[in-house]
Amino acid sequence: MYDQLRVATPADVRSANGQLMPFISSRYRSALQKLNDSYRAKRPAAILVSKGRWAPSGVVDSFRSGIDEDAVVARIDRSCADATSFMHEIIQSIGFDSSGMGLADLEKVLELFLQHQRQNKRRTIIAIQYSDKHSWWVLDTVRRLVEAEAEMKYGLMIILAGPPDVISALNDPILDVINHQAGERIVLTPLKLCDTRDFVRERVAAMSASNGTPIDVGQVFEFDAVSLIHEICGGVPDDVDRLCSKCFELLAGNEGRLVTVEVVKDAASLAQLSAELPETAVDLPILDVEPETAGSGKLLVDSVGEELAELELMESSVLIGRDQLCGVCISAAGISRFHGMLVRSDQKLHFVDLNSTNGSHVNGHKVDRCSLHDGDIITIGSTRITYVSGEEREPAYKAAGADFDELSCLDQSLESPVTRLSRDLQLIKTS
Repeated sequence: MYDQLRVATPADVRSANGQLMPFISSRYRSALQKLNDSYRAKRPAAILVSKGRWAPSGVVDSFRSGIDEDAVVARIDRSCADATSFMHEIIQSIGFDSSGMGLADLEKVLELFLQHQRQNKRRTIIAIQYSDKHSWWVLDTVRRLVEAEAEMKYGLMIILAGPPDVISALNDPILDVINHQAGERIVLTPLKLCDTRDFVRERVAAMSASNGTPIDVGQVFEFDAVSLIHEICGGVPDDVDRLCSKCFELLAGNEGRLVTVEVVKDAASLAQLSAELPETAVDLPILDVEPETAGSGKLLVDSVGEELAELELMESSVLIGRDQLCGVCISAAGISRFHGMLVRSDQKLHFVDLNSTNGSHVNGHKVDRCSLHDGDIITIGSTRITYVSGEEREPAYKAAGADFDELSCLDQSLESPVTRLSRDLQLIKTS
């Protein structure tokens, strides 16, 4: 069974409809909408930023299937060392033989093609993967194409896709025209846990379908194993697929054996993804809270690449962090697995930093713990969380050097080991 599920390269993993399997439409619907909006607005460029390589490919594939049938889409799916090889890729993608042509001839052919497209009211899209791997001269060629499109209106749109590193390259002042014409960058955030489960389910279904014998994901993966895969990979589809493949390799020839948590850990080590394997529990404070005061106020969560989220405070204690157990789950840079906690006690809402790696700030001041008032802003990493109580605002820091609120109303030490979270984890596993 596991031999049937193995895959050599990402390009081989395709579902029955020909789309790249890792694309989860429910997760990237917003990004796809933004790309469609740019296309309808006739923007000369769009920038897709993602930690993985496959998500942008999936978005472009879905975008391509929904645009005009007579539009020509040229895909550049490998890195180019210079402008000449880049232009060869474009010309070949639009259906011309570029053999023996120099850079000047290639550019002339593209110019004539774009003029022909414009005369016939047809659009042209050039989708460029691995934007961070191309030489600087390739980006300069893109700049000149974008400038020409902004002036001549050929109907050309260039989609640049790459990891966050590509932003550094595009920040060169010479390339400002790309940023200006592209408008808002489209950021593809990592998958959520539910999306990773769907990803693994589709992976099993896609690879077993080729054998003609459907295999249910429950016949291959233990439930907890998929959660661990998500945690190790941080929701990046490329890493999730790579780790799944390593799991299959370890169990090749062992019919009937499931992918367990231990198998995932071994596979992660082989795939060099195990730098920080998560533990089953974490040291959190045990806090006495007042459930009768829950349900007061809300949080406005503003995270880079995500729409502004509004969350009602329905619980008397709320965890904030990357872990899916957190009531405020944030998949962003600078956020620890369990970063902080909101606790309501003595008719007040308090924020506690849980010894996070990068620390927490309230209204610009670094804090370990403090009381919150209406309008106070918690900053963790690049995420801003605004507390809205509906009450009259009182600043958390009335004067420089003011004493911190040490949560004297809490009876137990913040260093107490967690027991409640461990019990909740056990209930989840056995339910």
